[in-house]
Amino acid sequence: MGNASPSVSSNETRNEQFVSLFVRNQWALFSYIFSLLPSWADAEDMFQQTSMILWRKFEQFDQKDPQSNFVHWACQIARFEVLNYMKKNRRDRHVFSDTLFEMLAEEGMSETARLENERRALAGCLDQLQTGHRRLIQQCYAGKDSVTQVAQWMGCTPNSLYKRLHRIRIALLRCIEQTLAAGGKL
Repeated sequence: MGNASPSVSSNETRNEQFVSLFVRNQWALFSYIFSLLPSWADAEDMFQQTSMILWRKFEQFDQKDPQSNFVHWACQIARFEVLNYMKKNRRDRHVFSDTLFEMLAEEGMSETARLENERRALAGCLDQLQTGHRRLIQQCYAGKDSVTQVAQWMGCTPNSLYKRLHRIRIALLRCIEQTLAAGGKL
C-alpha cells in the first residue's frame, strides 16, 4: 500500500478538527438555537440541519485566524437557518417578527458567549481544586451515586457531606468570579 496523498491526509485532519470543535461546542450551539425557537422539537430539527450545513461549510471556517471563534461562526449560520425556517412558517401565529428575532438572536449570542466563558472558568477552577475535593465533586455531580451513597462510602452523614460540598461550591464560585473579573485568566 502506498502513502496517502497529501489532500487525503489534509482532509482527514480537517475532518478531525471539525469533529473536535463540534463535539466541544454542540451544547452551546443547541442552547443558542433553542433560545430562538418555541419548541424543543423545532430546536432539534434546526440543530440537525445546522450541523449538516456546518459540516459542508467547514472549509469556510478559518481556524488559523485568532479572531475566529467556532461557536460564533456556528451560531451565525444557525441564526440564518432559523430565520429561514421562521420565514417559511410565517403563517404560524407563534413566529416572531424579524425585529424581535434579531433582538433574541443578539441576546442569545451574548448569552452563549457568557456561558462559554463561565464554563471555561469552571473547568479551570475545578483543575485548581485539591485532588480530594475534585474527586468528591465529580463523584457527587458527575457520578451515578447519590449523595447519601457517597456519604455512606465515606463514612459520614449526608448532612456533613452536603456541608462539605457547599464549602467547595462557594470556593468554586469565588474562583469563577475572580477568573471572570480578570478577563478569564486564572
